[in-house]
Amino acid sequence: MSDKENSTTSTSFFSGWVSTGKDLAALLRDFILLIVFLALTLCPETFNDIMVRAGFEEGSIIGMKWKKGITKSDIALKDSKATITILGKQLDSVSNLLNEVKNETNNPDLKKRITEVLAKNSKIKKESSLVQASVNKTITSNAALVENAQKALNESSTWGVVLGGDSTLKSAQDEVAIFKRKYNISNAVIYLRDKSYRSIVVTNNRTEAEKVLITAKERRPDAYIVPMSTWCQNSAQREGYLECTGR
Repeated sequence: MSDKENSTTSTSFFSGWVSTGKDLAALLRDFILLIVFLALTLCPETFNDIMVRAGFEEGSIIGMKWKKGITKSDIALKDSKATITILGKQLDSVSNLLNEVKNETNNPDLKKRITEVLAKNSKIKKESSLVQASVNKTITSNAALVENAQKALNESSTWGVVLGGDSTLKSAQDEVAIFKRKYNISNAVIYLRDKSYRSIVVTNNRTEAEKVLITAKERRPDAYIVPMSTWCQNSAQREGYLECTGR
């Protein structure tokens, strides 16, 4: 193969990584927009007082619908936050590779394209960090409200403690192994949900889940509790994990 053909092949290969970087950045940007929307729709704590003063007490039809809405919004917000974290890690990996390619290639056009992609990726990562900080504040401020709403609904016979999410099954398996070895959490399983491998401990009641959560937060401060009846209504056994097939 001639030098020209080798150069063309290399440029094509590296261009593929540039495209991958752009795709990941676009996906991360979309999730940032989604998470902002969810944060806005997740009712602030003051709304609870308004609902109570308006007469929507425990057990009322409208009150129950509101509680279902806030618990679902809370789960969606936390799931989207976890997905953004995963996408951010993938974007970092691609950016590191692009930096290596930029240093190795002699193609000026490719260098320019890589520089532009890296600049956009950096901007998106900064924006996602700001969104994550805002979302963390929203989740924390509404934690008691969401917990009370979940308890009031009491629709789930099983509760899950989501330990974390990973982009690959191997990474999730490693996470489960760490929790077992260092934190004595030996009953964690892996669920594939929204293209993310979630490490989760399924318990028979919320009280038990709250105990597991305390330990889980020692390693993963962003661990959270979900009612399995809404988080993953149906699942199918796969090799090494369960896949959510309906919610």
